[in-house]
Amino acid sequence: MELRRVLVLTVLLVLVSARVLVCSRGAGGLSPEIISVVLVDESNEQAKGFYLHHAFVEPLGHDLDLFLPIETIE
Repeated sequence: MELRRVLVLTVLLVLVSARVLVCSRGAGGLSPEIISVVLVDESNEQAKGFYLHHAFVEPLGHDLDLFLPIETIE
């Protein structure tokens, strides 16, 4: 994966994770139980490798569906 693309994706992942964490803690009137994972549906193995490197988990039987538990973000 091209270095620039990896850097952009990493920054976006950090920003999204921070936003999800704030929402999961009840900010903005949301209940903490509303958000428990971040889901990713990837279309290729290279992108899948990027997310796996960043602690996403692959459920059994779902090759390109990945999730990141809120506990991992915290």
